Amino acid sequence: FGNSGIAKEHYVNLSKTCVYVGICGRTGFRHITPFNILFHNAIKWQEVFEGVGPMPARIPMTEKQRVALLTLPAIEDEVVRYHSLDENDLAAIREARTPETRLGYALQLCCLRYPGRHLQKNELLPALMLDHIADQIDVEADVIALFARRFQTRYEQLASIKRRFGFRDLIQPVRKVLTEWLAEEAVGLTDGKILLEQLIGKMRTERIIIPGVSVIERMAGEAMHAAESKVTADVHALISPDQCSAL
Repeated sequence: FGNSGIAKEHYVNLSKTCVYVGICGRTGFRHITPFNILFHNAIKWQEVFEGVGPMPARIPMTEKQRVALLTLPAIEDEVVRYHSLDENDLAAIREARTPETRLGYALQLCCLRYPGRHLQKNELLPALMLDHIADQIDVEADVIALFARRFQTRYEQLASIKRRFGFRDLIQPVRKVLTEWLAEEAVGLTDGKILLEQLIGKMRTERIIIPGVSVIERMAGEAMHAAESKVTADVHALISPDQCSAL
């Protein structure tokens, strides 16, 4: 596939098959031409003709990209956009009795909203984020050291926040609904990172707590692999033995 002349010749032969038999319409491709389908990844196309086994359900990313998916906001624009509290938030926070529990409540609430996960034990907080939240509830940022030692309070607050603000864990039937949604969204995509980012956005919007990158990466990866397997099976069924031999 490295030779453009060969690629073009195969494209002419096989794109006619795809277009005339209506595979693009049948498989529900969106914004993808027959050329994209055939050549977006030579390894994927090899699976069609050689029956390579299933691939691992992971999305190709660097470790830096993977960590960045659920990192806490550390620049001013993001902190203000995602961690600004409204009057309903402040009313809930004021129910906590001490400065440290009020700050702990606010931090857990903001973290559930963005990046959409639990605040981790002993997690290093960006100074800009911590100061912005502390200023809004009129407490000193350094009282967080006192709250960090109160595990039971953290657990009770988390349960209270979930009930009051409607956050849900990724359990059944929530996971089943997301899996079905992923199966539909994966059709026509060639970049798993796009699907993963869409999944993260949907979970944030619907207040589904993200349990960790590895979990959602596997969900998106499995959906991509299932979509690719269906496409390759459909294409393989529509190509004659002579056309396979020509490749």
